[in-house]
Amino acid sequence: MANQRLEDSERKAIEGSADALERWEQADSEERRRELDRVGRQMLDVWGAPNPPLAPERWEDDRCLGQYCDEDYRIEVNQRLLERDDPREALEAYLHEYRHASQVV
Repeated sequence: MANQRLEDSERKAIEGSADALERWEQADSEERRRELDRVGRQMLDVWGAPNPPLAPERWEDDRCLGQYCDEDYRIEVNQRLLERDDPREALEAYLHEYRHASQVV
C-alpha cells in the first residue's frame, strides 16, 4: 500500500511537471537543467528530502548517466543528456539519483 501511494505521488509530481518538460526541445542546456531542478522541487512532497543541487558533468564514458554525491549532497548528470531533444533519459537519470539522495536524508 505504501509503495502504491509513493508511486501515485511520484506520478502526480511528474505529471505536474509535464508543462515544464514540454518546453525542453526549445530550451538550451542551462534552461533544461533548471527544468530538472524544478521537477526536483516538486518531488520534495513525494520523498520528503530537499532536492540536491544539480551539476551537469561531461564524462568520457557515455554509459554513465548520473551519480549522487553524498559528501556534498549533489546530483551530477551527464551533460550530454541535457543536449538531447528528448527529456526522458535525463529525467529518469535525475530521478534515479534523487532517490539515492532521499534515502540518506
